[in-house]
Amino acid sequence: DFSEPLAWSHNHVEGKQHYISLFYIPSRAPYDLWHQDSQYGLKLYINRVFILEGANQFLPRYLRFVRGVIDSSDLPLNVSREFLQTSDLVGSIKKTSVKKILTLLEKMAENEKEKYDARFEDLASILYDQAVLSEGKTLHNSADYVKRVNSLLIN
Repeated sequence: DFSEPLAWSHNHVEGKQHYISLFYIPSRAPYDLWHQDSQYGLKLYINRVFILEGANQFLPRYLRFVRGVIDSSDLPLNVSREFLQTSDLVGSIKKTSVKKILTLLEKMAENEKEKYDARFEDLASILYDQAVLSEGKTLHNSADYVKRVNSLLIN
């Protein structure tokens, strides 16, 4: 997609972990959004060296429309899929990334309502399905997550 992104977020995290993330929400839904076998995820760089495309360990499936890059200096260069699935660092990056993206969507729903409404007709069902699935489970601290997604759907 070569059009301007609808929204984007650049984050530089330092502290216990050090990484840079760049997320953007395309102005149109990806052509393969509803294909079950479509590849989604972020591009992973470690110390500015490209490692993996479609690193779906950093975003849940319901945010598959988000595109972006993560550049971490804490992960080893010879990272394996098994390590990415079991690493606490990856879990922490995922949790922070989901929080940043949901916050970005919330701000857009509050401040740019026309833009938000036009874009999220096709994506609302993805967010709604996840809110229904996570109700009563401990997925992403369910109560907080359902509240946040419901506020995005209501706006």
